[in-house]
Amino acid sequence: MKTISLIIPTYNEDGRIKKMITTLKQGVYFYGQVLKEVIFTDDGSTDETLTLIKKAKKYIERNIKAKVKIISYEKNKGRGFAIRQAALHAKG
Repeated sequence: MKTISLIIPTYNEDGRIKKMITTLKQGVYFYGQVLKEVIFTDDGSTDETLTLIKKAKKYIERNIKAKVKIISYEKNKGRGFAIRQAALHAKG
């Protein structure tokens, strides 16, 4: 069976990330494919985005039975860089 990795690049998303985390907690279905991991890439956020992701990590892992990885760096380097970093760490 095919596995996939869900990549979520973030930058100052504390106002919107809560909705994404709630959606992940409810479970995700990918048309017969197995979600192997969720990779959040925090692209130098200056708000509470990284804190919210860290707080929700274990809860998400239990509910969707997929590993949650968090990649974070201090300086904003753009969405393309964030996606590339996540893709380099993806297993699915």
